[in-house]
Amino acid sequence: LGAAADKLAIPQLLSCIARAGTRPGSEAVRWSAGELGRRLSDLASEDLAAIVAHLDTRPPAGASGEFDGLVAKAKAELISRDGALEAHHLVRLLGSIKRRDDELWIMVRKQLLTRKNLSAPQILEVCRLLH
Repeated sequence: LGAAADKLAIPQLLSCIARAGTRPGSEAVRWSAGELGRRLSDLASEDLAAIVAHLDTRPPAGASGEFDGLVAKAKAELISRDGALEAHHLVRLLGSIKRRDDELWIMVRKQLLTRKNLSAPQILEVCRLLH
């Protein structure tokens, strides 16, 4: 795609990888994942959180780990930024946390502790992780 690749907007790439669950073998999905991996520094923290939540909690069937690198890089970038996220982004990330000593949990927990307006379903998601 060459020069055309630089012109693809981040939302277009994110939209394409959102199809990873149904089309993991798609060349466009794989290419978009690779392109997003190269452009992580251009993504908003909310977009990084969406990538992690979508691909890590529902890995594409038949992808055999092709998206693991993108998820790991997106997690690392998100943690390094320690950027403020809205409550719904924080709650979506809970499914990606494997252990309580996970650096992602440390970042998410720090932000959740400052929230006074979590909804009942959001509180239940936090409780599920802690249980």
